[in-house]
Amino acid sequence: MNIGLITFHWATNHGAILQTWATVRYLESLGHKVSVIDYYPPALKTSLKSALRPSRHWLSQWKTWRKEKKLAVFRDRLPLTEHFSSLNELGHASLSFDAVLCGSDQIWNYHFLTRGEGRPTPAYFLPFVPDETKKIALAVSFGCESYPENAAALAAPLIDRFFRVSVREKSGLSILRSMGQSGVLVADPVSLIPAGDLKQFCCCEAPSSFTATCILRSQPKAVKRRIRALLRREGHPVRDLSLLSMEDWISGICHAETVVTNSFHCTLMCLKLHTPFYVLTEEGALSGMNDRLVSLLSRFGLTDRIVSSDSMPTPSPIFWEAVDEAMEQYSATLKNFIHEALMNE
Repeated sequence: MNIGLITFHWATNHGAILQTWATVRYLESLGHKVSVIDYYPPALKTSLKSALRPSRHWLSQWKTWRKEKKLAVFRDRLPLTEHFSSLNELGHASLSFDAVLCGSDQIWNYHFLTRGEGRPTPAYFLPFVPDETKKIALAVSFGCESYPENAAALAAPLIDRFFRVSVREKSGLSILRSMGQSGVLVADPVSLIPAGDLKQFCCCEAPSSFTATCILRSQPKAVKRRIRALLRREGHPVRDLSLLSMEDWISGICHAETVVTNSFHCTLMCLKLHTPFYVLTEEGALSGMNDRLVSLLSRFGLTDRIVSSDSMPTPSPIFWEAVDEAMEQYSATLKNFIHEALMNE
């Protein structure tokens, strides 16, 4: 089968690129031909010009550009189509697939839907794909626990045209129901990567003991205090993984004594690579993103690894054999969904 895949492969984010790679690899292992639809609006592109533009955020922009240069090397492994800058270009493209998959990651977040190109942009709901082509939502995330009414009004009629829909979080099922839609709960594609394949990226010799951090976005002072408290408790030198290449990021997670993170995919990688971890929750406007971590860790019985505003946990030991068994069951949800969605008419 000739399959098109559209997701946040362009993001300057380890998890976004890794889940794209994982999806492509798994589908190819089933004998399918896969092309990643290279769509992203120009405003989202990380460039040296934007990094050098005078701004009070110039340091953050500079770091993002440096990170993008490193991650682009791994992104080059992806089988990309020609580039598309807009939904309008996608609508006029001569793309021909037996099925088009959207996902995983937060591709259905309402921020992109309502103003992805500076205006409502439902590209990730596949309006450019003919109805005779299978439209499949693959472990998508809404990135929130409740969807605004204006976003739901745009999304609902487009979701209704999908052949199959799967979501990554329990909150996603609730959002679908609120729009009169249905779907199934499945695993993130990174769960499909064998741990042995991940360890090929790890350097052969482990460096001296260290605690790793992978913190996305600038955090408020209260969260920074919790991070410092965790690091003092661990008592090891600290290594920041957030700006590394993909290979060094995976290696850092693999060799760390402990990881402190607020990243969904970093947490999932810790589970895959048997690295103890603490997970920080988001606060304020971003608190709706916490369900993705709660949904994940609930499956593994590890919610005591969550560090919230009112708790500093002393978690129980992790039994990795039980984690591996749970990971098999978790990834099977996605494997079964893919098989059913692609094989059934």
